[in-house]
Amino acid sequence: MKDKIFIDSNVLIYLASEQDLKKKSIVTGLMDKHFTKIVISTQVLGELFTVLKRKTNLSSEEISQITIKYSDEFFVENIERQNFIKAIDLHLKYQFSYYDSLIIASALIANCKELYSEDMSHNQLIDKKLTIINPFRN
Repeated sequence: MKDKIFIDSNVLIYLASEQDLKKKSIVTGLMDKHFTKIVISTQVLGELFTVLKRKTNLSSEEISQITIKYSDEFFVENIERQNFIKAIDLHLKYQFSYYDSLIIASALIANCKELYSEDMSHNQLIDKKLTIINPFRN
C-alpha cells in the first residue's frame, strides 16, 4: 500500500450520519479516491462506535454492523505498547491531547503520509513524515 492515509473517527462519523450532507459528500469523495490506501485504528473504531451511539438514532446493531464493516474494509492498526510510547513522546513534543497523540502515533507507525482529521491543526507536519489535513477546510 503506497502513500497510505489515516482517517480519524471525527471524519468517518459523517459516512454513517445524515446530520451534515455536505461533509458526508466530502468524506464519500475522499473514500472513493483513497479506498485501498485507508488506515484506521482500533481506537478509531471504538470512538466511532461511541459517537454513533451517543449522537445518532442508529441502533446498537446498526452501529455494530457499520464499525465491523469498516474493520473489514480498511487496514486496522492495533493499539499496542509501541503506540502508547510514541503517543507519550508526541504529547510531550507537540502538546497534543493524549488521545490525539495516540491517533497520530498510530498513523506514523502505519507509515501513513496524511492524517485526515477535523480536530487538529490543518497542514501541520509531524516528525517530517505526516501531514494533518482537515478535509472540510476551504
